[in-house]
Amino acid sequence: MRSSALETDESDEDGPSLTPTERAVLSALAVDVEITSSQVAERVEIAHATANRILADLEARGMAQRRRPMGVHGRAHHQWKLAPNAH
Repeated sequence: MRSSALETDESDEDGPSLTPTERAVLSALAVDVEITSSQVAERVEIAHATANRILADLEARGMAQRRRPMGVHGRAHHQWKLAPNAH
């Protein structure tokens, strides 16, 4: 039985299927409490647009959460973190 979404590479009853890049993004999120998509892209060495797409997909799957920093309005860089059930 797999213990974490970070270790899952096949779709089964224990969790969703993840690509190697998605696992790398989740690992980057696990390093910091909150991180921007630009920081994720830099750490995983992928394009910023790719990081945004993967983060949005992980958010839709309940594995990542985003929030706007307090006091920031307009086009802000959202902060990302692992969703509680992704541990």
